[in-house]
Amino acid sequence: TSTLAANPATLTAGSNTTSTVTFTARDANGNPVVLPTAPTATSSLGSITGFTHQGNGVYTATLSPGGQAGTSVVTATVGGAGGFALTANVTI
Repeated sequence: TSTLAANPATLTAGSNTTSTVTFTARDANGNPVVLPTAPTATSSLGSITGFTHQGNGVYTATLSPGGQAGTSVVTATVGGAGGFALTANVTI
């Protein structure tokens, strides 16, 4: 199955640090899948770039913390309203 992870999972509010958010697309057998379009990235705190395909079904985005502390829920959505979404938390 597909996965979403953020590294590091903790950032300092107001800093220049960033977290790399990695979405790995896999089929039911665990094989890498290249999607027709990259997942859509959103975050509840901070700002996130769009996902970029790195090859072999791996997509990355960058989360910047901004000035507000809390938990940023990062979401990767595949296929729009008819697709699916995965989330990862980053503490800011």
